[in-house]
Amino acid sequence: MGLFFDPSVEMITGAWSILASNRAYLPLAPEYPEERIRYMVKDSGIRVILTQAHLKAQLECIVPRHITVLTLSELKIANECDLTQVIETDFQDKNRLAYIIYTSGSSGKPKGVMVSYANISNQIAFMKKQFGFDQNDRILQKTPVSFDAAQWEILAPAFGSQIVVGSKDCYRDPDAMIETLMNYEVSVLQCVPTLLQAVVVK
Repeated sequence: MGLFFDPSVEMITGAWSILASNRAYLPLAPEYPEERIRYMVKDSGIRVILTQAHLKAQLECIVPRHITVLTLSELKIANECDLTQVIETDFQDKNRLAYIIYTSGSSGKPKGVMVSYANISNQIAFMKKQFGFDQNDRILQKTPVSFDAAQWEILAPAFGSQIVVGSKDCYRDPDAMIETLMNYEVSVLQCVPTLLQAVVVK
């Protein structure tokens, strides 16, 4: 399923909802050029895209008509679904696909990289052991959803940690980021050296 969201709690909920429904997600950034979104949708073969109400009309103008576009409020879960069985299946089949990330396409057409539950389980386990992330941490989700680095921020509840969702494009605004870090007592920030330098200088 596609994931077409602005940074928000809904985006986090959407990703976890897709995983809980025994599906994999494909992050689609709203700021992407329409041509790139069309290519990713066609190449991946997804048939359903989850989005926000204010983005639905925009998305429906981009993707083919056979693609189903749903908001979270429209997403229905069957009452007969055995959640216990779904969760058991998720953990038993770690090689099942969790999400797909597309490369930049700088050396040709973008390529979809398939990431399994085993991949993210190993990464989460390593990071928890290496950095000691736990329920006392607040992790800032500020990386654009189209980047692979954003995925562990989105999946941070697996550490037991809280997620603080930064405002749209806050990664480009050191002042806005500092304000978010202070207001929400964020304890974990992931960023490239240039951004870290800008934040520290501020």
